[in-house]
Amino acid sequence: MVLYKLRIDKVKDEQNRTHAVYGVDVFQRVQSVPDIFTDDQSAERFVNLCNRLQLAPIHLHDVIEDTLAK
Repeated sequence: MVLYKLRIDKVKDEQNRTHAVYGVDVFQRVQSVPDIFTDDQSAERFVNLCNRLQLAPIHLHDVIEDTLAK
């Protein structure tokens, strides 16, 4: 079974202000994708969808690209 979890990181912009960015951690084999989303609700929906559909980790990057293209 694959488990997807929300990942939260802090980054600084050009004005040295700190912002939260959101990504995905994948637990089956070690894999992590930081800095995908800029809001937690979108990130949480994405992680929940990956878990509900049991997305195979091999497809994660393609799904991220498709999601960001919308």
